Amino acid sequence: MAVPQGSFVPFELTFQGKTADDQARAILSEAKTRINAGSHGVGITYSANLGQTQLIRQIYANGGWNTHTGGANQASVMTAMETLEASEFADLQTKIRIVPITTMNYGDFPFGTTMNDVVVEDLAAIRCLIAAGWTILGWINEARSDHYAVGGGVAKQYYVDYPDKALSPTQSAIIQAELSRLARASS
Repeated sequence: MAVPQGSFVPFELTFQGKTADDQARAILSEAKTRINAGSHGVGITYSANLGQTQLIRQIYANGGWNTHTGGANQASVMTAMETLEASEFADLQTKIRIVPITTMNYGDFPFGTTMNDVVVEDLAAIRCLIAAGWTILGWINEARSDHYAVGGGVAKQYYVDYPDKALSPTQSAIIQAELSRLARASS
């Protein structure tokens, strides 16, 4: 059986006037629609710190679905999404994934690894999911209406304070360009 064509789709999800639960329901509803239309699975891009990225990937690699992602902003939406997957959207547990794009690192990088290496790995992981027939929703919100919601507020300030542990403006531009290229290739 042939693998369905994967894709990268810009996904506008505003946060003004919406709760984390509202945003999570929008993601899950879109995922359900795309899976019912033949997508193997659906991922949503997420601005992660390196620890979150590593844990998310480990849980998925071991066949799990609940990453226990927590925090503020996008993380609160991921928490709400996984809470809904435990009940109302249980049929999506292994069919939707958080697709982390690492924007900062609170600790040390693994030996010999740099922020640039992490960015390359994150983008490669997205391309692998697309090749496996997954639809990746590229999160766009009103804070980054001209770009994907990756590396915004918290990450930008972290770069000011710890430039070797966060996305540089150049790395951020590379991510935005690659996500835009993936979207164009999918349209």
